[in-house]
Amino acid sequence: MPEFTVISPEMNATINRLNDLMVHTGSISGEFENWNQKKIDQRDFKPMTLLLDEPETGTPEEKQAAMDEQIRAMERAFYEGREDEKKVYLDRMYDLRDSFDPEALDLTDEKDRKKLIAYVALNQTFGTKCTENQDYYNARYDTPEKRMEADILNRYSVAVATLMMDSLRKEGQTLKTQLTLPASMPGKEDYVQMFYDIAKSDVERLKAVKEGREPNPVTTIRLPKDMKQFNSLPPLEKLSQVPSDTSFEATAVGIIGFASTYMPTTEQGDLLKEAHLTKNDMIFIDGKSLSEIQQEKYPNLQGGYAFDMCNLILAKALTSGENRIEIAQLERTADQTFQVKLNPVRPDLSDVQPPLKEDYGWFRRTLFNWGPFRCKTRQEKADDLIARDPEKGTRQASIAEKVNAKIAPALEKRREAAARAEREQTSIKELAGPNREQSLGKTKVQERSSEKQKSIEV
Repeated sequence: MPEFTVISPEMNATINRLNDLMVHTGSISGEFENWNQKKIDQRDFKPMTLLLDEPETGTPEEKQAAMDEQIRAMERAFYEGREDEKKVYLDRMYDLRDSFDPEALDLTDEKDRKKLIAYVALNQTFGTKCTENQDYYNARYDTPEKRMEADILNRYSVAVATLMMDSLRKEGQTLKTQLTLPASMPGKEDYVQMFYDIAKSDVERLKAVKEGREPNPVTTIRLPKDMKQFNSLPPLEKLSQVPSDTSFEATAVGIIGFASTYMPTTEQGDLLKEAHLTKNDMIFIDGKSLSEIQQEKYPNLQGGYAFDMCNLILAKALTSGENRIEIAQLERTADQTFQVKLNPVRPDLSDVQPPLKEDYGWFRRTLFNWGPFRCKTRQEKADDLIARDPEKGTRQASIAEKVNAKIAPALEKRREAAARAEREQTSIKELAGPNREQSLGKTKVQERSSEKQKSIEV
């Protein structure tokens, strides 16, 4: 993992200045309340303020007035649906997203500091503005490969940028809420590290494919030290509910962070929503999804309790060394449909696994700790599961069948919508085609002829 040196006083000053600017944007947005069209998220305009050009000269009042006018122009473009003007701001957003290289930033430079802060603040706005302006997104990333690459690189950049912002915390600086870690990220460095491991693994796979090499399908993640507490929990079968201890709840937040950040691309995420699937339907333990396991073992749990239990099930599996964990991802195929791809997860248990005496009794450790009976650490067990997996093909085929069955109705609706749109487009072209005037002329002649015939009959 890269290491970063953050110049805290300068960085903190930049954060406070930009945060004040975003807060001020909220007061200007109030002027447009009556203009608000559908599919516009007003909250996005605060971080989008960081895309505007700050005046370098003039009095503080003149600089603020110039910024206010830019803010009004930007909001007016979206509220009034001025497509050409909207494109200017969307270009700036996605140019930042696609060109952002956090490891190349020089945080002693004011422009680089602003770029980092803007990127972190805009992280979730990218997705919202993509949904609101789907035509722009489709035109910019006009192939599945471009969409996949852009989303994977963005995921990695978010991980590194988050670590950089988190390093600022260690310097004792107080960040205002607007520019803390993205909402989907837990506030613990160890869990951010987990996020980084996943994102880095995705980038390495992408790099291998582009270079014509076979990518490594296994994702290795280092589990945080405080997951040791799961070693003291009784087996899941003996638990009737999620432990209420606050330390377990805090760790559950981290597990949510891990599972949530193994996130699909924008395109895949949209399909999962249409199919009414959650992350718990896409994370599998020994061939069964978290949702299935929770429903089988704890059918009476509902809402947040069921969600917490899924996180606990995943935490126990990650730390046990005795479960095969796989993440199902959707990849677009050449025939424009989706295939299910399974990525095995190899937990790094270096900081988590207990001593052998906690997993084996005295008799087993002293008299039968040899040859095929040798006592294995949890890490050795986890590695063996990945190295020797005779039922891998059968298990993964079963998982793929389950996921395909669930996304099939959503794909069918997409095909129907596409066919309907094509028919409508064809009808519009026929009306607007070169024969339109001729067709209209024939219609008028027919109308006149009909009127003449009626007069004769009278």
